[in-house]
Amino acid sequence: MYLTEEIFASRALFRTLRLDYKIQYRKLTNFAPAGMSFELIPVAHPTSDLERPAVFIRDTLSGSRQLVGNVPEGLQRKCNEFGFKTSKLEHIFLTGILDWKSVNGLPGLILTVSDQGLKKFGVYHSGNQILQYLISSWRFFVFRFGLQLDARDLDSPFESDKFIMKPVNIDSINPLNVVNKPSDISKLQIMVDQIFPTAVDTDFSAKVVTNVGLPKSVRNPKRSVSWIMMGNPIRGKFMVQQARELGCKVEHFRHLCNFEPVTLDDGTVINPEQVLEPTRCFQPILFVEIPSEDYLQGTFNHDWSSELKSLNSSSFGVVYHFIDDSINNPLNNPDYVKFIQSFGDKTLHFISHKQYVPNLINYETSYNTSLKWKTLLKSWFPLYRWNSEPKLQIPSCLKSTGRVFPMVSGQVVNLKAGEAVLFQKNTVNGTLKDSQYFENIYDKEITPIHLNQVASKDEFVHTAIDKQRDSLLHSPPRSGSSLNSQMETVVLGTGSALPSKFRNVLSNLVRVPYKGVYRCILLDAGENTLGTIKRLFSDEDVDQIFAELGMIYLSHLHADHHMGITSIIQEWIKRQKLHPTSNKHLYVVTPWQYEKFLMELDQVESISDPSLIRYLSCDQFNHCSNTMLPEFEQVPIEDMPANEILNVENHPREFVPRNATASELFEELHFLDFQTCYAYHCDYAYSCSITLALDDKSQFKVSYSGDTRPRYQFAKIGYKSDLLIHESTLEDDKFEDALAKKHSTTSEATQVAILMEARKVLLTHFSQRYRSFTNSEDVYKQLNDPKEQEAADVDIDDQIQPSTPLTSFLENRDLLKKENDDSISIEQKANIFKVPLNKSMKENAKTMQIVFAFDNMIIRYDDFALQREVIEREGSKLELLFKSEDKDEQEEGVPSPCKTNKKKNKKRRI
Repeated sequence: MYLTEEIFASRALFRTLRLDYKIQYRKLTNFAPAGMSFELIPVAHPTSDLERPAVFIRDTLSGSRQLVGNVPEGLQRKCNEFGFKTSKLEHIFLTGILDWKSVNGLPGLILTVSDQGLKKFGVYHSGNQILQYLISSWRFFVFRFGLQLDARDLDSPFESDKFIMKPVNIDSINPLNVVNKPSDISKLQIMVDQIFPTAVDTDFSAKVVTNVGLPKSVRNPKRSVSWIMMGNPIRGKFMVQQARELGCKVEHFRHLCNFEPVTLDDGTVINPEQVLEPTRCFQPILFVEIPSEDYLQGTFNHDWSSELKSLNSSSFGVVYHFIDDSINNPLNNPDYVKFIQSFGDKTLHFISHKQYVPNLINYETSYNTSLKWKTLLKSWFPLYRWNSEPKLQIPSCLKSTGRVFPMVSGQVVNLKAGEAVLFQKNTVNGTLKDSQYFENIYDKEITPIHLNQVASKDEFVHTAIDKQRDSLLHSPPRSGSSLNSQMETVVLGTGSALPSKFRNVLSNLVRVPYKGVYRCILLDAGENTLGTIKRLFSDEDVDQIFAELGMIYLSHLHADHHMGITSIIQEWIKRQKLHPTSNKHLYVVTPWQYEKFLMELDQVESISDPSLIRYLSCDQFNHCSNTMLPEFEQVPIEDMPANEILNVENHPREFVPRNATASELFEELHFLDFQTCYAYHCDYAYSCSITLALDDKSQFKVSYSGDTRPRYQFAKIGYKSDLLIHESTLEDDKFEDALAKKHSTTSEATQVAILMEARKVLLTHFSQRYRSFTNSEDVYKQLNDPKEQEAADVDIDDQIQPSTPLTSFLENRDLLKKENDDSISIEQKANIFKVPLNKSMKENAKTMQIVFAFDNMIIRYDDFALQREVIEREGSKLELLFKSEDKDEQEEGVPSPCKTNKKKNKKRRI
């Protein structure tokens, strides 16, 4: 049979019309695309280092993702580990009450998705109207141009072309009855729009919002929100042959597809259901969060059956129970068992509660790296504490139904239209690893290298799966050994810019003995610092650390250096109130803006406590600058109309020292000296040097660079440091990037150490592009033969004032012209090498001990030389040991901190 031209034309027309009908009818009836299904995958369940739950919903057609739950610190790092592309993330639906712990990973996640090229992003809560307030409080350290952020409370269902999300608000049995003013929220929305501008002058927007103070009247109603998710129905296929047999013509198809009956020429009425296959519907999914016992009755008493009727459904496919760990053994509560049973026997239940889920490893890549290092430097690398078994089992009355499970990251539930939900039983244990997994690592990655000195396979596997870890902290200081030698550095993070599965962002804990006790000072605390502490240390050791913690120091306001500080403060206050220690106060030394942020956050959640926390500005100890950077007042937003918010002028104020508080710090923590100087990185960036008493006669001096270009001024205040911790973001071949972004290269950091005559050095803050070490061979050569470039006109006082990255780039543009000339050495390019070296500096360099930092290291002061011994003994074999990380890096696609097409990244040499 041959197609006539008329038939061919009519069929082509029909195909065109049918496609148009599909598009139009989908819009009219909100149908989902044919063939679409969803995967529900928990990426985070409550563990020691990732305390809040998060479930991702993946659309299998487009790969787009939604997140339901919380955004705790460490979540985006878990996404990297899990292989979840956050660039596909479209919306976040926050559950529970809105507090800091539920969103403390959100600022970093938003910055990341923006850097990945995402142009639109939604964050939603319901019932509290404080989301815009929280985001506005980030204005001192978060700014992104080009991201359209839709952040708001929803009082009606969120509808998309694929699904709806309906909020269900539950009040506490003791409701606060707080209602925030709509005028305040509308003004805060202006602030949010300027933090994430899409079409305005970026310099103007970034600065003007910091001149405005947030409304004093905003409070947190602490209403808990749960969400019901339901995929849009999929329209049944149009049966063309059936329609033709009934006598329908092409012009009737559009009406029938639009669910409209048509009348044929003979008067016969054709109804849509005669020519359309049945519409297929998805089962609704419930995400219910219970923040405390005060919300239990409200949750139990809510009419969930009415919610089902409003969705024309008879049962929920899945209920995810996000239960806060403040509720002890919730499934022992008969009312909770009845609540679960009330959903019927067709519903799956997943319980997210710390007592019912295993404390599995979240960051396996980092754990495996520590394992490999532990075969070479056993005492340096404590391992994550984990367990494959939960503390409590699901009660038998629920477990026997085969419908109630602990919620574990990695589980997969398939959701298809017209079908019951399907739980992939092979994912029931999530990402649990057994001994075979670690045996394979040893066989594939360690045995073939033939390292000269390495732990046995049995020891490796036993160490990996051993649940009984020894205490890691020495306390009190041992008698018979010098106090100086018992100083310890705990490296909690070494990365720059953003967390990755290899390196968390920067954090250093320094333990310095004083007579019979230790003091801890925290030098920067990037996201999830608290989580790393809880994961590495036993409960007793964590108690010890917080009992010893006396000061938190923040070098500058970039998010990768401070997003973990608030959680540390909260944890310290909680423990201090339960078990007061000899540390009367916690001193928080930061750029002045950070105290403003914490005070604003405290307005909607109890973060600080004036009786326990003492704030000091970094400028309190800055005696090196002739001109201090000004602080600024914030004009109350209540005092201005909305149309004037973007026209507020700067109101500088003179710095007022808090000498009495500084004196208390010196007395309580036994400081002998504390100096800061401006770092050459961004406005209000600082390097510091602290001298602490060890006893009545001896002392210990530690210096910390923060992020900075190399500065001789820092070498001066840190002169003769016992320990220097210096950033080493980039290798020498990336000098252009270091100059543009105001970071130090490895050789430049080493040169500062030489000028400082430091005894021991920890190089850290490496670009996430580097998987192994810095170029250690070149560093060791530099110590043996220090680099020096003669320059008679060098200004060794180095009175450089802070400037913006752009002015720094322009000031050094002549140096950048030399970048393409490989014949020009680093010492000819970088000004720090123009400072003359004296004999003492050169002699000290030969005995200096340098360590290249890795995450999760504990280094005793007397052990600094051990790493060099391993590197020189194993040589190129170490490069092979970490070769698999290079492959993982390519798969992860970690962006470089400075994009450049001039050179390919050279492989990191050992």
